[in-house]
Amino acid sequence: MARENRNFWTNTWIVRLAILGVVLLLVRFIYIVVAIILLGLIGHNQAYWLPFATAELHSSNRFVRQIAAQALGTIGPKAAPSVPDLLARLRNDSPNVAADSACALGEIMARRANSGVAPEPGVIVALTHALSNSDGEVRRYAAYAISLIGPAASAATPKLIQLLNDPYMSYTAARALGEMGPAAQTSVQPLTALLTDPVWAVRVEAILALSHFAPLPDATISAIRKCRTDGDERVRDAAKKVLAELGADP
Repeated sequence: MARENRNFWTNTWIVRLAILGVVLLLVRFIYIVVAIILLGLIGHNQAYWLPFATAELHSSNRFVRQIAAQALGTIGPKAAPSVPDLLARLRNDSPNVAADSACALGEIMARRANSGVAPEPGVIVALTHALSNSDGEVRRYAAYAISLIGPAASAATPKLIQLLNDPYMSYTAARALGEMGPAAQTSVQPLTALLTDPVWAVRVEAILALSHFAPLPDATISAIRKCRTDGDERVRDAAKKVLAELGADP
């Protein structure tokens, strides 16, 4: 009987310790998640958050790594020391983490460029390589990041032009090419071809992108003019707006 009692109390304490361990892990997880979310909301450009967010990029939890990447993007240029860690996540992590790491890299590089600091070539190479990722969201976020960086990422132009033929990517690729402006002049003809795309949003994005390449060839101006009679009002409005900006209306 005494032995049974000892076994009962021993087993009870083991269970209690196991429960306590689980609770502590859960509390730590919640603390990290809440802290990083708050960073994203109120920690903009606050460098003192950097060590914490960078460390959580190496968390064993995928969701924590993902929101840590998002948080680093909100810090902006002061998060430059985290770039090697974000590059590692972009290259070797799950699609969700890789996609948010790409976005963070774009935000950091874009804000640095606004301060007169050129983007790191390794970042442009990594984002261009990510345009070939097997996961569609990684490709889309990489293109979005490139659109934030703009002309300094012109090395990605050939790959972005290829992606104009990808139904999943054409919208974002067109925007990225437009943000590069004259640095991506070779994209004018492929963008013009998108003006007859079956998806209205792609046609609108192509029109807006082409507005960055003035002066445009006569054939492109003519194609935009045809969009004034498009079946979608949003396309018609975009065409009229761009033609007016270019001084090509009527």
